[in-house]
Amino acid sequence: MKLRLHLLYLLFPIFLHSTAQTAFNGDSLFELALSNAFNNQHALAITQCDTLLSWYPDYTDVKILKSRILSWDKNYDASKAILEKIITATPDNLEAHKAITDNALWSKNPEEAIRFAERGILIDQNNVELLLKKAKAQIALRKYADAEKTIGIIKQINPDNSEAEQLAQEIKRLKKQNAIAVYNLHDWFGSVYGQRNLLSLEYKRITTAGPVLARVNYANRFGLDGFQYEADFYPRLSSTLSGYLNYGFSNAPNLFPKHKFGAEIFNNFSKKITASLGVRYMIFENNNILTLTGSAGIYTGHYWFGLRGFVTPTPQRTAGSIFVFARRFLSNDKNYITLTLGQGVSPENNSNSLNFDTYYYLNSQTAQLQWVKMFDSGFGFQLGTGYTRLQVPFDASKYVFQFTLDTGLKYQF
Repeated sequence: MKLRLHLLYLLFPIFLHSTAQTAFNGDSLFELALSNAFNNQHALAITQCDTLLSWYPDYTDVKILKSRILSWDKNYDASKAILEKIITATPDNLEAHKAITDNALWSKNPEEAIRFAERGILIDQNNVELLLKKAKAQIALRKYADAEKTIGIIKQINPDNSEAEQLAQEIKRLKKQNAIAVYNLHDWFGSVYGQRNLLSLEYKRITTAGPVLARVNYANRFGLDGFQYEADFYPRLSSTLSGYLNYGFSNAPNLFPKHKFGAEIFNNFSKKITASLGVRYMIFENNNILTLTGSAGIYTGHYWFGLRGFVTPTPQRTAGSIFVFARRFLSNDKNYITLTLGQGVSPENNSNSLNFDTYYYLNSQTAQLQWVKMFDSGFGFQLGTGYTRLQVPFDASKYVFQFTLDTGLKYQF
């Protein structure tokens, strides 16, 4: 009896392992891992992939799924290592070539993406998916002529491919390195003040270092008029960092600061989250104003939500203002509607021309709505309206209501 029990104890684990292998359904677990991956349950999906690979070490589809999840989680090196092993073992695996090309695109390495895509295209010259990825990488490198050739090949294979047509239209837009625009802000006040107007003429040039803008502002306010001249530069500092520099001057001290400076640095923490810190400095005839500013933003689907604050410290007191933004993108990122809600006064609002010594400390509530539309022809417009409840500088107990009409025309070429 004891001998039989000892044999049973020895043989039971072997029997259990054999039964589990028979009952284990690898394909079902793969489908479950796939579902979890696409439902943003990445950690669970990775665990399920590892379980599958412990049973089936050569299950290539599982390896590719795991690599893609790693790419989605920005573990680009780990994903690439898995895919390179697959391609070494099975050089004709198209799915692995697609995945490694995506990994290179998402990690902002378009040169590698082109190389991987071309290796896959050697396996299947008519693979539209890989050709599209190659075109996207060429666009990222600003190799527009090469991208147009790639898109031409796609259209020969599939003339009705909508994604290829969208890329072709994007190239047309990106090749337009210049833009001119005219903007107008007109304010009406319920009492105390008369009407005021700000007209701006702007030229923009896209350079390899970043966009450069030159602007002339003409103000007509309360019986006074004058000009201000400005220049903006948005340098690209790295794949995640960009900057903002501004300088402006005017010989109309009752309408604009004599000199104005601005500097800010922006960081993209991911494709969805951005933040910035900066300063604004304005020199008037009787005083200077230093303002600290910062912003944060998040992209989600067709929406962008942002927040910007201003703090203006002086020996007498510290002023603060905050603005929140909600933007709905329409056909692309050049067409959108933006809602802005604010508390306090923005130093960036060029239409401001009240008492500069006290204006930034005023209590103010603002609501604005703006629509921006760009056409494929290069023409575009903006139309907006705003409503402000503004404290009167010389009578803190009194408020004046301000209505603003914001219009603009733009042409890219």
